[in-house]
Amino acid sequence: MINDKNISQEGGDNCKLINADSVTINGVSAQEAMDIATNVYNANFLKLAETASEMASYRAESLARKFVEELSEKNESYLEQIATPDVQISLYDAQRQFAKSGDKNSEKILVDLLTQKVVDIHGNVDRGIRQIALDESISIVSKITPRQLDTLSIIFITAKTLNHNVNNLKSFNAYLESYYYPFAHDLLVDDLTYLHLEQIGCGSRMQAGYYYPIQQLLRDNYKAIFSKGFELSELNAILQQDEIPNGFVIPAQHAVNLFQLNAMTPTQIPSLLNRYSLDEAFEKPLSDLLESTTMSLDETKDYLLSNHPQLSNLIECWEDDEGPLNKFELTPVGIALAIANIKNKTGISMGFEIWVK
Repeated sequence: MINDKNISQEGGDNCKLINADSVTINGVSAQEAMDIATNVYNANFLKLAETASEMASYRAESLARKFVEELSEKNESYLEQIATPDVQISLYDAQRQFAKSGDKNSEKILVDLLTQKVVDIHGNVDRGIRQIALDESISIVSKITPRQLDTLSIIFITAKTLNHNVNNLKSFNAYLESYYYPFAHDLLVDDLTYLHLEQIGCGSRMQAGYYYPIQQLLRDNYKAIFSKGFELSELNAILQQDEIPNGFVIPAQHAVNLFQLNAMTPTQIPSLLNRYSLDEAFEKPLSDLLESTTMSLDETKDYLLSNHPQLSNLIECWEDDEGPLNKFELTPVGIALAIANIKNKTGISMGFEIWVK
């Protein structure tokens, strides 16, 4: 057992340290929450030899402390949920797993999953798929390796997400570097891995379908990034006017002295026309212009391999018709673990509540 008074805390520039004696919320202080969290483990875990018992208790208390600090950092009123049976059972499950493994990455993921569970409960979210998925995710963290978590993460990012902050080449490059690079190397593509992930409830292999190639998914989602540009005379012919409204086009991102529409995809063209009070009849010819001046799939692939070689392994593995990577559909449990792993490795919060209602 560890004496709280003898534990020092150190924090970086962007963190807040919680004094467990100083906060009281609705009758449950942070110290009381910590005591409850620690006692959950001590009252339930099996008896071990002295040395092993001390190590297990230290790990369990470490997880409990970080859990309490995370809740306090987000919203101190969350602490009252630690007194509920639902949270205590999940907390014990998490402590038991971390006490056994001692893996710091697993500890961070478990704390994140526990915190998300409390946030959902505090928001009066009825127990449904999201709560069940969080409980199941907590229960299997010790059954999944870091490389398997990275595989779930890259499948989630590639197949499920669209970044609305991408609006030019610079932001697109930053997006790939932040979201793709950390997970795109050393991917697992053996059948045994996906059989295991399927057995523990993270996903299932599609029987008759598959995800499109990486280059197609990126090109379709961020079409303007792969524009080859056009002469202004082509646009003049469509709009039937010599003067192009200011801001209607931007300089082409891959060609000097050429231009492209100020729209990321064809779906944004109606709002572009509306912004400049132009006839909606121009939508189809402008969409055709955008499509005809976009890189082909082969050109897109060559561009990605040339400018982002860190994605070469991902592109190759994803394109393998015989491989499982582009055929694995994540369950809510797989999504929860992927999102927690993304936050752990990059600091980016994806919002589990957005993906699982």
